[in-house]
Amino acid sequence: MKYFILFILLLFTTSIFISCSNNDNDINQENLVGTWSLTSSIEEFNHEENTQNNANNFTLISTGSNFNFTLTFNDDETLTRDGSFNINTTIITDTYQESQVEIEEVNNEISEWFLDGSTLTITGGFIKVGAFDILSNSTGISKLKITTLKEDKLVLTYKLDQLEFVGPQDESNGSGKLVFQR
Repeated sequence: MKYFILFILLLFTTSIFISCSNNDNDINQENLVGTWSLTSSIEEFNHEENTQNNANNFTLISTGSNFNFTLTFNDDETLTRDGSFNINTTIITDTYQESQVEIEEVNNEISEWFLDGSTLTITGGFIKVGAFDILSNSTGISKLKITTLKEDKLVLTYKLDQLEFVGPQDESNGSGKLVFQR
């Protein structure tokens, strides 16, 4: 019985230490405000076009390089996007593979942003990371999920599943990830 009581006491003490630990992933407006430099980007999109006579399947994989791009989140819920980076996109089909590089460049473009839990909404569009702008629809509203928000690291993820060119018989899905540091 004595060991059982010690075990319960140890379990209780451990749970108190765990519950009181410092949370480095506090997603709130105060922790987001400031300037963040893009350090990594990746996007993958899969599309299967189903027509009566033909199936057209492809995969797009885009990665970023030569990063000189920042996002500045301001207290007044404005966002400034500035700088450039390369987008390296590879399209893969059943019969061929092709790669291209394009430069995404913005010059102090301003949008508005707001935070709802871990969902970051940006109005007025966002940045092109791969083959597509990160837009959920033609309204110019981007919804991203904050998966990591620490003092020096911000990770945003998004899904590409409602693109305008995709027909009702087609299947498509994709996702992306952006990593920033300050």
